[in-house]
Amino acid sequence: MRRGIFGKELIKDFATGELVGINLGSNFCAEHEYGIQPIQETLGIPTITRKAGVKARQITKFKAENFIYKINGYYSYLIFQIWPFGDDKNCRVVHFTELVPNPNEISTAWSSTDFGLVAPKPYKDFVKELWCAFQEKDIALGLGKSSANPFINPGLVILIISKAPLEMIAAIEHEDMLLEGVKSKTK
Repeated sequence: MRRGIFGKELIKDFATGELVGINLGSNFCAEHEYGIQPIQETLGIPTITRKAGVKARQITKFKAENFIYKINGYYSYLIFQIWPFGDDKNCRVVHFTELVPNPNEISTAWSSTDFGLVAPKPYKDFVKELWCAFQEKDIALGLGKSSANPFINPGLVILIISKAPLEMIAAIEHEDMLLEGVKSKTK
């Protein structure tokens, strides 16, 4: 797991300002260039699909033993790994040295096999919403570019489907369809 530094951003509903997701950002490291197939397989996201948009990225499996959700004083943690954590989740949080708590923003990290975030108190409700959405399989997850700089490595994007505005969902599907058209023309 490596820290997301570039392109990290909160994804908001433009109309309401409500948080609907997060781009965990990226870094110039091998961990952010391997892809996320092990995460996709563990969460039941098809790696080969004819679907487009959010449905192509929606999780279909959830196992609580792959997650840590914890509120520890001023900070909330949400951590996932492809192998079960086991019973002793309290001490395992300290092993994720890339997740350094920051009182001013959400700290993030990820690799092909795990991801996590630690958020200060102002974002506590958002982290809880993410946790609940994972349990309800109401999450779309995939690699995505930053809106600020499309030339950096993609970050791991986590989107709460039921909170995302219809315009955002339609735009994701539209972009996928355009990409599919480009792919078919180059074959």
